[in-house]
Amino acid sequence: MSRTSGLSHLHRGLISRVDKAIREYRLIEPGDRVLVAISGGADSIGLLTLLLDTRYLADWRLELVPVHLHMGFREPDHEGLRALREYIQRLGLQLRVYESQIGPLAHSDFNRANPCFLCARLRRQRLFEIADELGCNKLAFGHHRDDVIQTFFLNLLYSREISTMVPKQDFFGGRFYVIRPLYYVDKGWLQRFALEQGLPVFDSGCPSTGHTERDRIAARVRELTRGDPRLYENIFKALHRVKLDYLPRQIPGGFR
Repeated sequence: MSRTSGLSHLHRGLISRVDKAIREYRLIEPGDRVLVAISGGADSIGLLTLLLDTRYLADWRLELVPVHLHMGFREPDHEGLRALREYIQRLGLQLRVYESQIGPLAHSDFNRANPCFLCARLRRQRLFEIADELGCNKLAFGHHRDDVIQTFFLNLLYSREISTMVPKQDFFGGRFYVIRPLYYVDKGWLQRFALEQGLPVFDSGCPSTGHTERDRIAARVRELTRGDPRLYENIFKALHRVKLDYLPRQIPGGFR
């Protein structure tokens, strides 16, 4: 009997896509100790669950270290954290919780124009510090395919560059790697999976939720691709078929 025979069609499909990303981009290698950043949302809790499933089914040799960094938007959700701790304990792991005031700092008066950028940067910086303390060489984030597409448009329209999130990215000369095992997974699938599995999802309390540039880009992408699901898939695939010969390049010695 197959090890996946008792799993739902959605569950098996998600495991397959996570395994595909791991194999194609060598996200995981023997002996890795991976910090899994758990925000409390469906994406990150689903990521931890699927990494454990994939580790078991594919016999990946790695150690997973789930970490929740409280952002300080409000008092900790003790009930939500209790449910999350219990869930992770049932998975055979221990959740580590760290306090911070990153959220209020990023949303303070001096930075109201762009709180999300500073918040994400400070959060990642703190997670690198925690990874170093815990002896982790990789950090797994719950970014999914929707995030990849939205980041492409955000960078195109607001940063005037053609770039996006990548499945694997090194920092500090390869001392740490950020990996995104949900690279091939759509957000909608993760939301369905959270409902199906009864994942203990809770809200971070971020006041910008639903009002960010990313939220506005997400709405525009939905409008752009509405009625033809091929368009969404085509945008993602286009990121892997870049024809540099058909993009302008500065010619050395050319006139300005």
